[in-house]
Amino acid sequence: MLRARTAAVAVLAFLLIIAVTGPASPALAQARRDTVTVAMDWIISGYHAPFFVALAKGHYDREGITADIKRGFGSADGIKRVAVGTATFVFGDLGTMVRLRSEGLPVRMVASGFVQAPGEVVMRKDSGLRTAKDLEGKRIVMQIGGPLDFQLRAVFEKAGANYATVKRITLDPALWPGALIEKKVDAVTGFVSDESIIVEARGVPVNVIRFAEHGVDIYGNGVVASEKLIRESPDLIRRFLRAAHQGYRDALASPEEAIGIVLRYAPELAKDREIHLKGLKRGLEISVDDAVRQHGFGYMAAGRMKNTVELARSMFNIKTPVPIEEVYTTALLPGIRP
Repeated sequence: MLRARTAAVAVLAFLLIIAVTGPASPALAQARRDTVTVAMDWIISGYHAPFFVALAKGHYDREGITADIKRGFGSADGIKRVAVGTATFVFGDLGTMVRLRSEGLPVRMVASGFVQAPGEVVMRKDSGLRTAKDLEGKRIVMQIGGPLDFQLRAVFEKAGANYATVKRITLDPALWPGALIEKKVDAVTGFVSDESIIVEARGVPVNVIRFAEHGVDIYGNGVVASEKLIRESPDLIRRFLRAAHQGYRDALASPEEAIGIVLRYAPELAKDREIHLKGLKRGLEISVDDAVRQHGFGYMAAGRMKNTVELARSMFNIKTPVPIEEVYTTALLPGIRP
């Protein structure tokens, strides 16, 4: 009888430890396996490496997650997919998310990715174009209505330039750098991790206007989830972010290894390996600031979040304001520091 009582107490103690501390082993994680679809914002690029590093190094697997990472078709498309449940997470633009949230989509950012505005506008150096005023009336390639459209509009406003004069042009994203190189357009928008690097690698010197350096103090892309998932499966979000943020830490430690992993999943990028490596390094640079160093990857500060929401409200002419507490949460961040 004493032996049976002792065994029962031991079992109860073990179960209590699990309940308090959560899963601590791959075996336990396997018992609660989840499958998630992770949509990127656009075509796969170097700056997406942390998500693939987490996949290749087994970080998702150890958290009991099977991750299916997909290319995106713009932040708006990915956020809408998250809202209806055809994607679990999207690495999407916060300003776009604020606009869609104001239209009734039940989504929220659960972790930052880019802690500053990632956008820039790129011009050929030999064009003589350098400033927003210079770009009045010019042909600029962008995703019309997308995040870089609204961020560039903010740059124009802060410079006292007339954005209404811009001839906005939409092309397949793969054609953007070539259109500038061949002088078919005057400028292209892009992330600091993409277009300017590609154009210069093709032997064409450029001038750039980086939005973050021209008064656009906002968050860029981050991980967006649905309110339903936040409400019903907060532990899944924590586990996913813990795995993804380990991928960020690994990518920071070895960008060369990280880009090699991306090429395994997207071999079509191999011919431009050095371009994507530079893009990854720039993407990582704008993923870390003092707040992230203190609190961990994904942290979002209230002040910059307020700036982002207010800018989105102004640029997208949002009629129904979105309370800032409904835009984001830091409650599910795992606290993994660089």
